[in-house]
Amino acid sequence: MYPVGEKWDIATRIVNGQPARVEEFPWFVGLTRTKGYSSAPICGGSLITDRHVVTAGHCLLRHSGLFPDTTYALVGAWDWTDRFTARRSQIVKVYEGRPISTFDYAEGHIPEGDVAIMELEQPVELNPTAYPICLPPADLTLAKVKTGVLTGWGRFVEGGGQPDKVKRTSKTLKIMDYKECSRVPAMRQVLRRYPLPLTDRQLCALGDDEDTCQGDSGGPLMWYNEATERYHIIGLVSWGEGCNRPGIPGVYANMLNPNIRNYVTCQVSGGVTCRD
Repeated sequence: MYPVGEKWDIATRIVNGQPARVEEFPWFVGLTRTKGYSSAPICGGSLITDRHVVTAGHCLLRHSGLFPDTTYALVGAWDWTDRFTARRSQIVKVYEGRPISTFDYAEGHIPEGDVAIMELEQPVELNPTAYPICLPPADLTLAKVKTGVLTGWGRFVEGGGQPDKVKRTSKTLKIMDYKECSRVPAMRQVLRRYPLPLTDRQLCALGDDEDTCQGDSGGPLMWYNEATERYHIIGLVSWGEGCNRPGIPGVYANMLNPNIRNYVTCQVSGGVTCRD
């Protein structure tokens, strides 16, 4: 998550969340620079096929330290420091990273389509700890989605240390479209300082005392379909003003946007997806 108006600490985490249960989110991926468990993940991502991860486009910037030729996807790891759970996880090298758009990092501009697909060098072995999340169906719109859930390895508090275990928001977050988000009083103040307006390729989420923070970038905003009892990815952590500041929503790449959804679908054809 990019903190607007502050130095960019791209190693951007979920504030006031709770530990996720083991195997609760088997699609969650940590992106790291090392083949092992010696360093914390830099960004989050989501397994959407057995060989594709979707993350935020800004996670591929050189300033993040994530380059396709030196980046690894940590799949199925609930606690990245625990040797027992580590043995059950998989570390797969990233073959290629493809952002949907490019932008000038030096200017601090996060694009409206802050999305990238990472192709892995080899398929992930699918099991209860490693399984793709469902992409949103074509008929799913924001009008049908009222709340969402986040997960990530982000910091507990702004500027604080990083947890070892995957965290999730304990309560659901209110989802709003870019127009409603732009009208939130505290958000209007933020957008006056931000060089680009919000568009329909973005959505926002606001929680009661819960938010993303440094380290959560690229992680999934999820909607639970009670009819099918499945999670669908509806957004990617993109940017925000600090961490959990009162009344200020976080901004996400909108996976429900037809252009973004079609781009992602075309990029991952041929992979093993979730079973809707």
